[in-house]
Amino acid sequence: MKTVCSIFRILMMMIPFNYKGRRDDFLSRLVLFIEHRSRLGIYGVQPIKSHVCILYTEKGIKIIKGHENAAHLHTVYHVLNRLKECGFRQAVNYEHYPQGELALPFGNKYWTLTPYVPSVSVFSYRTFEQREQVLMLLRMFHQCGETALPTIKSPLPKLCLPTKWKERLRDFQKNHSRISLYLSKNLFTILTMWAEKSLSWSKQFFKAPATAFSILHGDVASHNVIPSRDGRLWLIDFDLLCTGPKEYEYIQLMQRFLSYTQWSFSSLFQHPLIKEGATAKWVISLLLFPADLLREWNQLCINPVSSTSRQQLNHLVQKTKMEIYFRQRLVSEATNYLFNENKK
Repeated sequence: MKTVCSIFRILMMMIPFNYKGRRDDFLSRLVLFIEHRSRLGIYGVQPIKSHVCILYTEKGIKIIKGHENAAHLHTVYHVLNRLKECGFRQAVNYEHYPQGELALPFGNKYWTLTPYVPSVSVFSYRTFEQREQVLMLLRMFHQCGETALPTIKSPLPKLCLPTKWKERLRDFQKNHSRISLYLSKNLFTILTMWAEKSLSWSKQFFKAPATAFSILHGDVASHNVIPSRDGRLWLIDFDLLCTGPKEYEYIQLMQRFLSYTQWSFSSLFQHPLIKEGATAKWVISLLLFPADLLREWNQLCINPVSSTSRQQLNHLVQKTKMEIYFRQRLVSEATNYLFNENKK
């Protein structure tokens, strides 16, 4: 059996690993380095992104991921262990390599090892039931986070969502000359206006959250939620783990729900957990901020548009037009909610 595995490993290592259309000698060297340094038998590798791969090993299927901040990944490891002690057991944490290391340095990154969680399907926020599931999962995560936070010695970043988004808007405005090559002046103005009003109204209506600070996941995209074969949901990818009011997490989650609720924020209130804890006027004000669109346009401006990204550019233009069209309903409902004197 060992001979067969060794032959399979050699054959896998002889396959040219391609990323972005080229032979990836870096990936080959990375896998060989990990195998040599950790004494982990590796039989195959499947790249997912430039810094994420699936490894087929003698100890099962694993995920390796490259990080830039070694201190933060160690903090994440200890925080997730503390959350587990407080009752949250549905976070996929890093594992130690066979020789005891939590991360291996290679190519200006620190490479971690996590178990691969087989999923029964790709999770999304399409149905009411799926949205309820993730809301319940996050409530448990936040509750355990509130308990764990006072006992955590390693500092976690503190999230201030308005400040973060104010910087994002500033970058978007600085990128105007570049973005105007692809987006009309009218659409650019609408996005800027909505962003400015969102930040202004949130400041106007802000009241300090009654809830205690908690630990926040930081990136509640559906691809970071894995439905396992035993029926449970698992949270993965804690690169943006931070602290802050849990309302910040719900704002970002509700923004991801909107495309599945016909862009109606009143539809969001059908979820008891949202109605219970995310209806403050400053929260609804921040819900109006077009965060994803501004992020994607700013990201586009970092690198020159090449032939490989032309399709992505066209997709972003169409996505922007469509989202602005559907957001009209959201803006109308939210404005009425915020400035109707009968609302508390």
